[in-house]
Amino acid sequence: MTDLKNGVIEIQGYEINAKTTPEDIKKNLEGAYCHYNKIPTGEIESFLFDEVFIYDCMFTIKLSFYLGKLDSIKLESHHEYEGEFSWKKDHKLDDQWLEDNLGPMQTYPDYSQGYKSDVCFINSYYMSDPRCGEEAYITIRYNEG
Repeated sequence: MTDLKNGVIEIQGYEINAKTTPEDIKKNLEGAYCHYNKIPTGEIESFLFDEVFIYDCMFTIKLSFYLGKLDSIKLESHHEYEGEFSWKKDHKLDDQWLEDNLGPMQTYPDYSQGYKSDVCFINSYYMSDPRCGEEAYITIRYNEG
């Protein structure tokens, strides 16, 4: 069962948490991910899932592993709203979605805002770079709790 504040998400009935390994994903979610990548050194592996619902929103989800341990989960939302799409609006909707589901964000000494638990840190990002374009997403980073 999804417990976002503690870094737990459910994909097709399988619980992903800080102890999940790439082998767990291959064994329990084979055929569910739409893309798998492993760099030649084998240090980094990632799995991409499309159309995963968490609470009331659909996401594209990327699980990233470093040295066999879950490093981060990137959640790219697919909010429904009227009008033309913009990454800034998507970011505001991500913030609102987080607050609706997890309560008010906290501000930390490094000026970041988000949610900390013993196992992870959750926050949303908006990035705009003329070289790379714009992007908005929510991230769960492990071992930063």
